[in-house]
Amino acid sequence: MKKRTIPAALLLMIMMILLCGCGKQAPSAEETPTVTPEPTVEAAERAETTETIETAQETEKENDAEAEVPDESAGIVAESAETEVPSAETAQKPEKAAEDEEEPASEDTGEETQADSGRTIEITVPAEYADVRYRTGEVTWHEDDSVTYRLTEEEHEQLLAEVHSDIQRELNEMCSSPYFLDFFSITANEDCSVFTVVCLSIETTMAEQESPRQLYEMGRRYAAYQGREPGSIRLDYMNKIGNTFTYRKSEWDRLAKD
Repeated sequence: MKKRTIPAALLLMIMMILLCGCGKQAPSAEETPTVTPEPTVEAAERAETTETIETAQETEKENDAEAEVPDESAGIVAESAETEVPSAETAQKPEKAAEDEEEPASEDTGEETQADSGRTIEITVPAEYADVRYRTGEVTWHEDDSVTYRLTEEEHEQLLAEVHSDIQRELNEMCSSPYFLDFFSITANEDCSVFTVVCLSIETTMAEQESPRQLYEMGRRYAAYQGREPGSIRLDYMNKIGNTFTYRKSEWDRLAKD
C-alpha cells in the first residue's frame, strides 16, 4: 500500500506544480486588457478646435470646387444672345434703308416749307437807296449799284431797325439845322409812313415848304428795305404854342418831281 501511494503522491505534486506555473504565467498581448485613460478638459478643447478647423477647411475646398465648375447655363444663355443679335440687326436694316431712301424727299419738303413760310427773305434795293453800311445777311451788289439781300426774318427785322434808326437820326439833324429853325421836332411812325412835324411858328416858312421832299424820300427808302412798293406817305404839321399842340395842316403824297 505504501509503494502505491508514493507514486500517486508524486504525480499529484507534479500536477499541482504545473497548475501553479500556468496560473503565474504573464498574460499575452492579446489577453492583456486595454485601459483607456479618461480624457481631460484640455484634451477635449483641443479636439473640438481641431474638428472646427478641419470643418472650415473642408467648406473652403467645397466652395472653391463649386466656383471652378463652369456655369453651363450661363454659357448657353450667352451663346443664344450672340446668335440672336445678328437677327435683330438684320431685322432693322430694311427699316434703316427705307429711312435713308425717304431722307431726300423730307429735305426737299423742308426747303419748300421754308420758302413758302417766308423764313428766307430776298429783297432788292434800288441804287438810289442802297447803302454800304447795311451788311446784315447775305449781300450781293450788282453792276447798276443796286443791292440784293438774302436773309432770315430775324435778320430782316434787324436790318429794318437799323434803317429806321438812321432815318430818325436824320430827322433830329434836320431840327438842329439852321435851315430848319422853325421845326421843334420830327418823328416817324413804325413803318415811316407818317411823319409828325412840330413847328414853332404859326405861319408857313420856307423850311416847311422844302421839307416834304426829304420826308417823302425817307419814307420810300424804308419801304424799299421792307421789300414793297412805297405807299401813301402822310405829313402832319402841328403848332406848338406853350404846351398846346394844334394841327395846322396835313399833306399827303403829292410830291412833284422837277
